[in-house]
Amino acid sequence: MVQCPNCKEFYHENASFCPACGTPAPKSISVNASVTETGPFGSTTTEVKLSDSTFVGTYATFGERVLAFLIDAVIITIGTAILSAIFSGGGAFIAWILTAVYYGYFESSKYMGTPGKIVMKLKVYSGNGHPISFLNGVGRYLAKLISAIIFGIGYLFPLFTAKKQALHDMIANCVVIKASN
Repeated sequence: MVQCPNCKEFYHENASFCPACGTPAPKSISVNASVTETGPFGSTTTEVKLSDSTFVGTYATFGERVLAFLIDAVIITIGTAILSAIFSGGGAFIAWILTAVYYGYFESSKYMGTPGKIVMKLKVYSGNGHPISFLNGVGRYLAKLISAIIFGIGYLFPLFTAKKQALHDMIANCVVIKASN
């Protein structure tokens, strides 16, 4: 899926124009970034544009990502509590599977993010500037296990990487963008 730079509607990436407004589709899309200022911990605030010069936003900060995660954690915890009440034996496994589906579904949807990311105006893009697929979203979630298993160090990578990517973002070839609108 590609988002039209003019009307913001999503359409298939192989289309030659936006079916909603007729804007010609960009020939190729890649993520380009230019540093705009230096922030805390030596990190940078970066403007992100697609190859057709459409302004997308800035790389999401560590704090924005943490707040989005906390919102999602509340939603997932409530859902897990309900499942545990319904399924006394296998609730934990079912909750784990549904959490993977939660991330895969929402991050590959037209909103390009979970409810926590939507509230924080964050979107998940593939490394080449396209929305991610459901399987890529599930893979990104599963890669979070690697970020967590090494004492959570993988979650701290956004403090030190140019594109503010966590380890699981690098593994899944994704970036998290603070939307400009």
